[in-house]
Amino acid sequence: MSSPATDRLRTLESTGLLDSPPEPSFDRLTRLAAGLLDAPVALVSLVDDRRQFFKSALGLLEPWASRRETPISHSFCQYVTRERTPLVVSDAREHPLLRDNLAIRDLSAIAYAGIPLMIDDQAIGAFCVIDARPRQWRPDQVELLQDLAASVVTEIELRMALDDRRQQIAELKRSEQIHRAIVQHLPSGAVFVLDRDLRYVSAEGPLMTEIQRRAGLEGGLIGRYAGDLVSPANREVVLDRYRRALAGERTDTEVERDGRYYDMSVVPIHDGEAVTHALISSYDVTDRRRQILEASEARDSLARERTLFETTLVHIEDGVALIDEDSRILLANHAFAAMLGLTPAEVIGLTREGFVRQVGPLLEDAEGFAEALAAQPEDVGREFTFARPRRRILTRTWTRVPLSDGDGILVTWHDVTAERDLLREREQQLLLDVLTGIPNRRAAETALRTERQRMKRAGTPMSVALFDIDHFKQVNDVHGHGAGDQVLRAVAGTLAGQARLTDTVARWGGEEFLAVLNVPLEGARTFCERARAAVETLRCPPVERVTVSAGVAEVAAGETVSDAIARADKHLYDAKRAGRNRIGA
Repeated sequence: MSSPATDRLRTLESTGLLDSPPEPSFDRLTRLAAGLLDAPVALVSLVDDRRQFFKSALGLLEPWASRRETPISHSFCQYVTRERTPLVVSDAREHPLLRDNLAIRDLSAIAYAGIPLMIDDQAIGAFCVIDARPRQWRPDQVELLQDLAASVVTEIELRMALDDRRQQIAELKRSEQIHRAIVQHLPSGAVFVLDRDLRYVSAEGPLMTEIQRRAGLEGGLIGRYAGDLVSPANREVVLDRYRRALAGERTDTEVERDGRYYDMSVVPIHDGEAVTHALISSYDVTDRRRQILEASEARDSLARERTLFETTLVHIEDGVALIDEDSRILLANHAFAAMLGLTPAEVIGLTREGFVRQVGPLLEDAEGFAEALAAQPEDVGREFTFARPRRRILTRTWTRVPLSDGDGILVTWHDVTAERDLLREREQQLLLDVLTGIPNRRAAETALRTERQRMKRAGTPMSVALFDIDHFKQVNDVHGHGAGDQVLRAVAGTLAGQARLTDTVARWGGEEFLAVLNVPLEGARTFCERARAAVETLRCPPVERVTVSAGVAEVAAGETVSDAIARADKHLYDAKRAGRNRIGA
């Protein structure tokens, strides 16, 4: 019967987190804890029987930050793990349990707050924050730390569930591989599976009865040694092929027995990196051999068609490849090979797995590339964005074509980068004001809808501000519309330059500009004042002085954006009546 300590370590080991590299999902939580609790150090600490390993460490001193672990002698988290309860300490130098701990001297750990990480009712470590000075941790800070620790536990549990799922899928795929191989080879032969001791674990196919009769064996083959089924004349060659398959090599051999000819393929079956079994398919090809001479003319015709096809491929700009039913590339043109940075000769024979390994790293979104290919319907194009060696957008289509030995697939990759870039440029132009180069009214309306939805969803503030150029009609009347256009461009650029990346400043109409701001009223007023002052410093000869007036309003809960803009418009005109070059709110 195992001890509680053994059970805890076994649970910790099962997470697969020990000595694993840093991951953004855990680092985000330590950054969040450090920022919200104003703590210089935040850790996800996993405690085994001799050390504490940091899955995430923010603000830790060297050399511990680079090592990502400390001896157990430097751990406060060991007590959180042992007692399975939070530990909150304002000054470790005065704490009876911690005052002699080396973390005080070597890690500057004075104030400490740690929450146990519970997986399967076992404490595997702690989520903690540390300060180098004494401090009192408030109850709301401890409660926040508990919530973040719960998020760490959820991340670990999701990771473990995903690992279990991947193992199940891998086992299922292996079983499906065996089943699919058997089905594909029936009814024209027999299929066997051997374990590493060269004993049969599976034997199927309509030729089984005839094979057993010729070998003089009665009863089933399961558990029998492979050499019992092989004729003495073929035993050395056949057993050598079996052993080579168990070493990871596929072989194809023709053997003769009692005047009959058999094609034998021996394929390794993998479980991860290890070869666990060998799959043997055996076909009686005696009749096929008799038809070889009759098929000579057909093969010559096929060779001519292949030559014609290859010649055609050379002159096609799209990437084209012909793939057999085993997902192996038979033919490919230069454009297809260039996608991989290879020559056509190097592409020939490449399997689906090899193609995915070669192309995946070139994509902008490499994850799920193999699944995306498998899920694509026939004769339906799908777009993929390549990031390397240069950005390209390619569409992939495929269709089935008959081959001499079964169905094949004709795959075409077409470069649509220019078309997509042109479409994107046209869409962007529709959202820009031609004169000023800043977003136009259509873009502003889109920003208003987006911010309003965010406000409803997250409860964050939203404000709008209307700017109007003072005495703009006088500029046009005195100096002409050319000078007026120059003033419009200068003011637009200045207002946009004062905005944050999350704000939108757009030309609303004429000499009027709208700012969409995700800040409360006070923040919007600050922005408007800063923008007003910046415009006041503009010099646009022959215009002697340029100023703007503005009205600002915060969108209230339940209020429409149009109502808020109307209030801002009223404040704008209040500012103009009060003398211009000022903010109304």
